[in-house]
Amino acid sequence: MDVFRKPRAMIIPTGNRDRAARTAAEVLRPGAILEVNGQVLASMIAECGGEAAIGETVPDNPARIKEAVTASLNGGYDLVLIIAGSSAGSEDHTPAVLAEMGELLVHGVTVMPGKPTVLAAVNDHPVVGIPGFPVSAAIAFREFVRPMLYRMQGIVQPETETIEAVIGRKLPSRRDSRNMFE
Repeated sequence: MDVFRKPRAMIIPTGNRDRAARTAAEVLRPGAILEVNGQVLASMIAECGGEAAIGETVPDNPARIKEAVTASLNGGYDLVLIIAGSSAGSEDHTPAVLAEMGELLVHGVTVMPGKPTVLAAVNDHPVVGIPGFPVSAAIAFREFVRPMLYRMQGIVQPETETIEAVIGRKLPSRRDSRNMFE
């Protein structure tokens, strides 16, 4: 029988305006964002049988992001999740940093919300750029990180629970959101 240890994941929040959730009792300055995605993702990792650590928030600075990823991989983590910085704005450095450090496999997916997800390999380890918007972060985790965690443990991913529902009104879809693989 094969035995697998729990996969270890480092969660690296990024952003110049983010404040750690443990500072929630303090008065937040205007424009500050309370960083809660890290704890949500850590809980989701635990539900999948993994162990998670949440690093300090890293400023939107390519060198600092690279340092944090390098330290995480050198620290023995099997998987690194970088929260925010994965879109296309001037402060979104995650894709460029990961391309420089290893192989940028995917930048942008046809999943909404969750479109700016980044998938990369650095030193033979998966590194995932998770969008900063909380719902996008949860969807990116569900679609990309969850399957990785189960695979790392040699476990078949459990079926996602579904329910049947009847929509009480018309639900319009965006014209450009059709399945591109049809």
